[in-house]
Amino acid sequence: MAGCDQDPEWRAPPEDVLLAVKDHMYLRRARAKDCFCDFDWLNCGRCTKPQFLRALKILYPGLPAGDANTLVEHYTLTPNGRVTWPRNVAYSKFCTDVENAFGLEPNLEKRPKCKVKAPGEGLPCKRGYVPGQPEDKEKFAHTMVRIAVLLTTKGFELESCFTDVYRSDGSVLYPRNCGKILQGVFMQYFPLVDDIGVVDMQQILDRYRVDADGFHLHAFFKDVRDILQALQKYNAERDEERSQPVGFHFTREEAVRAWPPPEAILATPTDLQSIASSPISRKEADIAAESTSGGGSGRSLCSSASQDSELAAAAA
Repeated sequence: MAGCDQDPEWRAPPEDVLLAVKDHMYLRRARAKDCFCDFDWLNCGRCTKPQFLRALKILYPGLPAGDANTLVEHYTLTPNGRVTWPRNVAYSKFCTDVENAFGLEPNLEKRPKCKVKAPGEGLPCKRGYVPGQPEDKEKFAHTMVRIAVLLTTKGFELESCFTDVYRSDGSVLYPRNCGKILQGVFMQYFPLVDDIGVVDMQQILDRYRVDADGFHLHAFFKDVRDILQALQKYNAERDEERSQPVGFHFTREEAVRAWPPPEAILATPTDLQSIASSPISRKEADIAAESTSGGGSGRSLCSSASQDSELAAAAA
């Protein structure tokens, strides 16, 4: 919820800031009221402005100062007979609004027909993580394919490289098995840092960025897995094409269906006349007549060398 760069005095609406706080709290399954218990000794549901900002800093460390001030102004009550300065910030109302993200509705005993929302309904985190768009899509795609090829060539299993960090309890910002780690930790455990350039690594960090300095491992693993499956499919199809004999790229049934019918390959009358008038055809007819008349019994059409020489002379 950063402010607009063009207008330094611009502030986000309190509804948008509250939605970002709800999303942050829902992902971490944290309770907002626990951070305000030490500030409200009289249990009146109010605290001072510095105390509200201090508790908000504990709940959401990455919240900008301008957005925090927007929430303070939104929950500040007008002084009256019961509300006095400086305890005029209604933190109890803030906690009620935040806990609505978990499906908790206040005063349900007085509203039996109220429809209770499902936990996380309407939050950005329930819509799924959407990676950012790289500036140069073609170059980024080439980098991802190169990573997949290097992983296959060097025999690395990408998910096993992050097992110690991905399932550890050492990170407070990203709990265990949440699918996110810090960008510095990713650079430390990624096995292909030396093979990928600095510019390409920065594109990867920008695409899968979470918050200020986080990295979404689930989305990165999914993209690499999809590329590996596409490469395996391509290699299998190429090997199948290479294994087929030359000139036989279809089955026998397909060849029979593709072969033209006998009527299409019969010679026309003009072609028959030209074939009959050729010298070779006339000589073959004379030899066949002699063999059938009995003058040359036992002799076939091309059984002697003299007949072959005569046919060759006729062809010349």
